[in-house]
Formats: sequence, structure tokens, C-alpha cells
Amino acid sequence: MKISRLIHIGLISCLTFQLAWGASPEPAKIDNTWANWDKRFERAFQDIVPHFIPGRTMGIVVPNDPRPDLLPMSAFGYETISRENFNTVIILMPAPDTFTLDGLAVPDMEFIETPIGRFRVDQNLVSHIQNSNLGVFTANEVFSPKVPPILETQLAALKFVLKKKIEPIRFLPILVKFSDLNNQVKDSAPALAELLKDLEIENNIVIVTVTNLNRSTSPGKIIQPDSRLLNALRNIDVETVIETTTNPENADKLPLSSDTDALAMGILTMKWLGADHGEILAWCHSGQLVLTKDKSKTTSFVSAAFASGPVAPPKIPHVDREKMVSIFDELLRSDILALTRQTCVRVLDPTGAAPPA
Repeated sequence: MKISRLIHIGLISCLTFQLAWGASPEPAKIDNTWANWDKRFERAFQDIVPHFIPGRTMGIVVPNDPRPDLLPMSAFGYETISRENFNTVIILMPAPDTFTLDGLAVPDMEFIETPIGRFRVDQNLVSHIQNSNLGVFTANEVFSPKVPPILETQLAALKFVLKKKIEPIRFLPILVKFSDLNNQVKDSAPALAELLKDLEIENNIVIVTVTNLNRSTSPGKIIQPDSRLLNALRNIDVETVIETTTNPENADKLPLSSDTDALAMGILTMKWLGADHGEILAWCHSGQLVLTKDKSKTTSFVSAAFASGPVAPPKIPHVDREKMVSIFDELLRSDILALTRQTCVRVLDPTGAAPPA
């Protein structure tokens, strides 16, 4: 009886141990509450030095990847627009691979619901875009009931840098995917820019372009094409962006860009809106990041900002008129005295210096 009881207790103990330690643990759920996002961006912005870009910052380029070790890259870009005044944020982002699209697509809903809050869609801008000749599609299914992780990352970054100023801000995410990049982007970007000008809201808008640069099998092969793209961003040169990634002659030498459609759409739209210079804020590739497991697939990322140079204001300091007149009188008096003195000296000594004419 004692032996059977000991065997029974032993079986129960073994089973309990197996259930406690032998079973596969459930994957940890990612907490996307605002408290968690706030801590992530507080760490990301910790070592970001405030940087001044001459002119009004019209838009930024940030990485298209929600991985947490890339948040400091996005912080460089979002820091530059934290002091700007705007009413609407247009977020240009690549369409998901599973979403069939040839052109542009926008959500037709009043709010974008996320775990970190509700963000109002700019319905007025949506209606004007849908009624224009842009040929924009509706893509509510991409944004509801769950928003793409990369969009949630951008909304969280904006909420962090704008603080309470985010309440009146309107948002418009635009999905971008072109079958013929060269022709379609040169039609869509100018048309979107002209629409914003017609609505007279071009100075109240910031464009956030979500994109990566290149992909390659090794970091060494990614440097040359990235250098060309970075130089093209500085000069807002969309031709080089298109050529670097779509030229068939370079297909066996250059890595394919993953998000060129959104990148070209973003910089060309800003150029039509008046942006005249770009600035590279940060650059890295996935081989340099901590959480990268497969280093044979290298992806490069960039953070950049684009601005329009302001008209130089006339530098006329405020002065006291009476003080200015007294200074003029004193200078005139000293000049007359010097002239008189030299004239008298010349009369007394003909070899002396002649007075000024």
C-alpha cells in the first residue's frame, strides 16, 4: 500500500514537473499600449541632438521597418519637424505585398483606430483627392480593423514629438505601388502637389515618406548604390532614384530597392511644393543593428529631411533716431575739423600733406 502510494505521488510529481518545465511556453505578446511606446521613444530620442535645417521643413524620410532598434533612426527625422506648424500629415508608405494595387490608395474612414489612440483622417483632403484625376483607390481593409505595424510606428512617433499639439492634427496615409514607376510617379506627384496648392494648404502640410533604400547579399555591395541614392536625396533628384533601381543594365550589379515607389513619390511631391534642398540625418544598414540574425541579407536605411529656403528678411535693426542724428553730427564735426586742420597746415607749410578733396 505504501509502495503504490509512493509510485502515485511520484507520477503526479513527474507530470507536474513536465507541465511546468517541459511544455513549450507561449510566445510573449507585444504590448503596444501608449505607455510602452512612450518609453521606447524616450530611449530613442535620448541621444538625439536637436538639429536646425535652414528653411521650413516640408517633409522627412524614415525607415520602413517597425523593429525597435531602428527607432533612433526615425527620431532623427521626427525631431526636425517637432518645431514646425502644420495641420495635416501625409504619410506615403509602400503598399503591402498582399494588397493588389497599381497607383495610390487612401482610407475612406473618419478615424484610424490603434492601440495607442484614435487618429482623425483628413476627410476634406480625402474627398478632394478622390474627386481629382489622380485615380486614387480606396483601401479601408488595409487600415481596419488592425493598422499596419509600420503605420502605427509613425503615428506613435508623431504623438511623441507633438505631445498635446497632436489633438487638432489630421492624418492621411497613402499607399503607393506603381507598375511603371518612371511614368506614373511623374504624373501622380505633380498632380498631388498642384491639388494641395489649389486648396491653399501646401504650407500647412508635412509629408512623411516611409521607405528603405536597398537590399543586398552583403554590406560591401550596398555602399555604391546607396551613395548614389543619398546624393540624389540631397539634390532632390528623382531621375537618379528611378535610374539607380530600375535600369535593366544594373540588374546584375545593383541590389533591388525595396520601396522606391514611395521614395520617388515623396521627394518629387516635395520638390513640386517648393523644397530646394535635402539633408541626410542618419544612415545605417541592417548588418550594423543589434537584433539582426541573418547578416547575409543586408537592408539599408536612411533618415532625411527636406526644406524650402525662406526669403531672407531685410536686416534693419531698430535704432533711436535722435541717437543716430547725434552720431552723424559728431562724425561730420570731426571730419570738418580734420579738413580745416589739414588746410591750415598746408597754408603754413606748403610741403605738408594736402587736405582731402
